[in-house]
Amino acid sequence: MRLRALAALTLMLPLVAGCGKPAQEAPAATTSATATASPSVAAATLSGRPASALHLDAVDFLSPQIGWLAAHRGSTADILRTLTGGASWERLAAGSNDFLSLDFIDPDTGWALVRAGSDVQIEHTADGGATWAVQWIGAAADMRYLMEVEDARIEMLDPQNGHALFGGQLLATANGGAAWQPVTTLPAGFTPTGMAWRDAQHGWVAGMSCPAPAGGSPCHVGVLQTSDGGASWASDFTASEAAMPLAAGAGLPGLSFPTATQGWLYFKTASLEGRLYATADGGATWTLEQPFLAGGRGVAGLPVFLSPTTGWLPRDAGAAPQPGGIQVTHDSGRTWTWVGAEQGWSITALSAVSAKDGWAIGRRAGSPSATFLMQTSNGGATWSESALTLRPTGAIDFLSASVGYGARSASDPGAVLRSTDGGATWSVRALLPGTVEAISFADAQHGWAVDQPWPPSQQLLDVMATSDGGATWREVAQMAQSSLPVPDALRFFDAQHGTLMIGAHPDWLVLTSADGGRTWTPVGHRAVTPGTTAVVTMPASGDLLLLESTPALLRSEDGGVSWASLPELPAGLGRGIGLGAAGTKDVWVFLQSGARTVLLRSANSGVSWSRTTLPGAMPLGAPLSVSAISGSAAWVLSGSGLFATRDGGQTGTWLR
Repeated sequence: MRLRALAALTLMLPLVAGCGKPAQEAPAATTSATATASPSVAAATLSGRPASALHLDAVDFLSPQIGWLAAHRGSTADILRTLTGGASWERLAAGSNDFLSLDFIDPDTGWALVRAGSDVQIEHTADGGATWAVQWIGAAADMRYLMEVEDARIEMLDPQNGHALFGGQLLATANGGAAWQPVTTLPAGFTPTGMAWRDAQHGWVAGMSCPAPAGGSPCHVGVLQTSDGGASWASDFTASEAAMPLAAGAGLPGLSFPTATQGWLYFKTASLEGRLYATADGGATWTLEQPFLAGGRGVAGLPVFLSPTTGWLPRDAGAAPQPGGIQVTHDSGRTWTWVGAEQGWSITALSAVSAKDGWAIGRRAGSPSATFLMQTSNGGATWSESALTLRPTGAIDFLSASVGYGARSASDPGAVLRSTDGGATWSVRALLPGTVEAISFADAQHGWAVDQPWPPSQQLLDVMATSDGGATWREVAQMAQSSLPVPDALRFFDAQHGTLMIGAHPDWLVLTSADGGRTWTPVGHRAVTPGTTAVVTMPASGDLLLLESTPALLRSEDGGVSWASLPELPAGLGRGIGLGAAGTKDVWVFLQSGARTVLLRSANSGVSWSRTTLPGAMPLGAPLSVSAISGSAAWVLSGSGLFATRDGGQTGTWLR
């Protein structure tokens, strides 16, 4: 039997244009911007995907090589397909509806649960996801409760027979979806929330019986079994303890049967205790396996048992927040290990194709704008992020037109990434133990990072160093955390000399090191008004630049002891959100006002500026991480993605 658990997530992140291909250099500019006191104005163009984050909604893999994703990019929905185990992806379909759940029975034939405005639809594809036809429509207002991510599920047993479960409704088809009929034979007052089917005749349904009004408390969990395709049902099990109300949705009853006899039931009690029951005789008897599994206010999804011994339980941190991740067992549920909790994972969907191979989608708690796709080939013991979503999310530092480093990924705040193709693709170079707040490389071998160790309550910051291009790191200094640095607050000029700006209102300290980061000496400070976003970078001269959001640009030529305002920036263009510098005189300043982003560029240390207005479909959020290697070439990282320009911002290319 092919096993999978699918769920939905109401999030949003764009398909990487040309995923896996080197970035294309932007075409040469047709006009040149002249630096004058009143900046000349040019309109920029941007190629590649739209500037909105790709949010993964559902996942379904048919084999370790063939799989599909449902995703959002702004208001556009995509179906993505891989035939290479995630090495490359093809965008097949686009629309405006939310795909909640996917189920494919062969490379061409699949079904989906879709939310379309106030309706829920069942849709079908016969061409691998390229086109979809609506088979059934129902009003969301008719559902017994608001759908939660863990119970929107469609499961086809063969080309003709299948079931859909969502919002307390169970539907069945016996003709490939030409007709979907509600299952009306369930006991009165019983609301189904989970299902497991052996074939078209034999199956189990988990759910709740609650007093009126529906969804009230106390509710009690039950398991029903059918051997005649749902024409009649027998009660297998009724829990004695009260369960969470239906409306809570943070641990609705879910089932998993990897064989005809062995199954598991998971739910949460009214006191938020996670219960795991097991059966070894097809549901005739149930025993309590775990009385306190994945309890608390976090959202626990449907259990997924891949074999009689190996099982997963996805956890979404929810709004509490509580630790999320995936809990994994390899001894039939007797003991569990927790994966992804320290990384802050919130897992929203799983798809398993064997006891070893599986996929998960999710996000990190506190970072809803970046979702990730993870893969395991060892039963969930370890996971790696797919190339589809792998990119820096914290800071970047490019050394050349091809080689760059990045801090943090969507799945791991301690990730150090490297690109050798100008930012088009990335690989994980190392995983530091905490959260990488800033990163700087003096050359291809020597680099430094500011790492906030786990747990953050220690109020410490570690300075980490590498001498082998980021493959291995060692702690060279530790300091008390007064506040976190902005993305580009760390800069090393060579293997020994570096500068770090860190602090809290009202003073930001400037620290320097002359011994490779082992010791740091305070040399100056800068008062920063409350609410000001400060971004700092250091040109090759060693001078410091500071952009305040007012906007104002300041320069220090003595390591931060004293600061002088550079010539006033043009008025009325918005607040400062990003700063980059290269050489001794090239400066890049990004300003934002509403949906408009303006790039000011100077080739003479801010004496005069050229001005470029970036496209309106290019929203950038503060703070930006800007890495410039010259007056014309730079990379910009924001919550929307990573883009590069080779002609001073007049044209650009979205990379990730």
